[in-house]
Amino acid sequence: MVDHFFAARISGYATWLFMVLCLGGAALYRLRVGGVPRGISRRAVDLLDRKDWAWILGAGVFLPFVYVMVVIFATPLGGHHSGLKGTGLLSPFGQFLGLWLLWITVPGRIAAWRLRSWAAVLGFPKSGWLGWMVAGAAVVFVPMAGYAAISHSFPGFWRDWLAEHYLEIVEPCVFPVSFWIASGLAGAVLLAILGRMSFAVFTRPDRMIPRAAVSRVLTSVFASALLLTALAIPVFQACGQYWFVRDTLVKCDPALPRWTGYEAKIANQARKELREALGL
Repeated sequence: MVDHFFAARISGYATWLFMVLCLGGAALYRLRVGGVPRGISRRAVDLLDRKDWAWILGAGVFLPFVYVMVVIFATPLGGHHSGLKGTGLLSPFGQFLGLWLLWITVPGRIAAWRLRSWAAVLGFPKSGWLGWMVAGAAVVFVPMAGYAAISHSFPGFWRDWLAEHYLEIVEPCVFPVSFWIASGLAGAVLLAILGRMSFAVFTRPDRMIPRAAVSRVLTSVFASALLLTALAIPVFQACGQYWFVRDTLVKCDPALPRWTGYEAKIANQARKELREALGL
């Protein structure tokens, strides 16, 4: 658990930086919009009430975060039994990648849905099935990445890279295609995100207002994700310290004949087996 919380803290810092970039991109998008559409989009966002914001921030920011944390720390898909090395670094880093994908795809779909309920006359399109399928792929990717980690479904190049960095995986692969399924899900979501970004930049003037309104909502979404991540990082650190104190195998103890309790146990067992072999 210590190594998983340490990796979660590193992933938290990376997530915070990524959300800063997303927040900057959403804030700068309004420069792409003219003065009149910009003002209309601001008025459209003002129509959202507390219930709408509860949907957007609750289901779009808080719920994905809780979902990913549960998968990592409360299910076997987190790979706690094999440690960070045993998961080939796919867990929890892969699940945090899923959190990034969820925070980019889900809030935008919910925001467009809620804005359409108030301002459909401004040209907000109906929520198509393709967008929700992309969000669903991001949801499925999180546990699939964990399953690829615990089943040791690593391709040859990944095993070679791990071996070069003293992280050789010796366990056999259980379900070889799970890594490629997870990679396909992540790749499909990334392609959809890039396509959506291209449409937003090169959109027609008659579709400028809906996209500008959604970008305004996303600035609040990414700011909330920043705050949530900043609050989670100290929690990861505290949890890691909690488990470190209780880990007697890797703790240095001057009273032991070796550096750690784990090395002392191995040395004592080897000495015992040697004495038995010599008949002493």
